[in-house]
Amino acid sequence: MKIILLARGKTIPISNLTQINHCFQMILYGLYLNFIKLGHEVIQINQELYTRKSNPNYSTFPNTDIIIHIACSENFTEETYKQLKSKCKKYVSFSEGAPLWCDFNFVIGTKKSFKKGIGIIAPYTPEFYQNIEKEPKTILLDHAYIKFWTANQKRDWARKIWSWLEPLKEKYKIYTLVKGGTDQYGDWKQKTLELLPNFIIPLISNTSDTRQTFDFKTYLELTNKFETFIVVNHGSYNYSVLDMLVRGIHVLTPPDFIPRSNINLFQIPIFTSQEELLKEINRPINQNILNEKIKLCTPMNEVVTIMANYFNKWIN
Repeated sequence: MKIILLARGKTIPISNLTQINHCFQMILYGLYLNFIKLGHEVIQINQELYTRKSNPNYSTFPNTDIIIHIACSENFTEETYKQLKSKCKKYVSFSEGAPLWCDFNFVIGTKKSFKKGIGIIAPYTPEFYQNIEKEPKTILLDHAYIKFWTANQKRDWARKIWSWLEPLKEKYKIYTLVKGGTDQYGDWKQKTLELLPNFIIPLISNTSDTRQTFDFKTYLELTNKFETFIVVNHGSYNYSVLDMLVRGIHVLTPPDFIPRSNINLFQIPIFTSQEELLKEINRPINQNILNEKIKLCTPMNEVVTIMANYFNKWIN
């Protein structure tokens, strides 16, 4: 069977973790490795070659059995579907949403079944991760999302959380991821570092893409040791949370910043105030319980087996 994996990113096709600088590329590569193990012919294509901005020539898109489009639900357009549907037998999405015009949807983060889709609970590729012993009293904060500082301050609590953590500065080592790049909202790194308290240690991006922090391999190596990870901005699926959970890292979040399905599944503590945050940080961590949470996730080889069963029914 011939399968095309479609996601955004100039580094596609991907052959190693250092080429990954976005969560959808991570999913793409995990799917790729497991589909080829089953003997399928798999091609990776950068979706940005087929958007309005690039004035796409759809005639260059290869014919295939299946197109798997990996993206946020808002990245799907009916126009793209109409143009590419003639190139395949089935056009499916792998996303946190279920675009109505796709032939079928594999929906991340839910147990629900849909009229044209099924849910996939917490998909991850075990080969990408290592769970090492954690350094006690270490905290990692997610990067600030400066777009929200201007557009919607309720969707980024970074500056609030920075101030709330000050009472811990003598007892804990506190770090934060810092994005690089410049866009209409300003220089992300510069704006973050101007306001970052001096007791918080920045881990500064090694990529200029405003949507990223580090290449995936570096990111995993840098974040492996931390005991606690704190979400500071609202995401769609917020895949960084799953990156932490599968390595036994304790995750804390404000309300509604990550999907409710993951909060419930992994029993992730929520905080709404400084008092609640400090209480959760000071609560003793049971590492054995944290390490068990990985069993709630779906390994990518199982995800691919589920998908391949559908594909075989359709194609054969």
